[in-house]
Amino acid sequence: MSCQSSASSFIMLIIPGLAAIGACAAAAFTYFAARQTAKANRGQTILACLDIYVSIMKDKRNSIIKCDAGQAREFYRELFDLHWSEFHLWHEGAIPDHVMKAWLNVRKRNFETDEIIIKSETSAEFRISYADAWHDVKDSKYFEPDDPFIAFMEAAHSTKMDKIRLRALKDDTKRRMR
Repeated sequence: MSCQSSASSFIMLIIPGLAAIGACAAAAFTYFAARQTAKANRGQTILACLDIYVSIMKDKRNSIIKCDAGQAREFYRELFDLHWSEFHLWHEGAIPDHVMKAWLNVRKRNFETDEIIIKSETSAEFRISYADAWHDVKDSKYFEPDDPFIAFMEAAHSTKMDKIRLRALKDDTKRRMR
């Protein structure tokens, strides 16, 4: 066997190996780039939800300032619409579990304590609580009765979320969504 033939055989063995290493490196780079993009997209989703939340909270403040009971009711409907969107974004993986867990614990606290009280000099005092508004929305079938979001929110309102309960809720609502 000649020296040139051995070198040629060696190169023929090395090239596929280098190609495989290059393919693995490209796959790894693509994987990490995709993860970074997904993280950035989740971050943008969370910021968009927070932006909507801030806007809705301004509506709450305006309803109190203007002594507008109708606007107070509308505030809660908008808030529940946001919660519905967050629920579905969470199911799609756009909102991480740890963020949803924190938001659900706030919702439980809101369910137990949040209330809008409007006092005006010309009319009687008006009160509406998060809990009353939720029951009104649920009873009026604002959301479809079989929408898994309803059972999800009922569970969130009744218990403090931890990682295990959150995972069980996600699994349960995935079964209901099939």
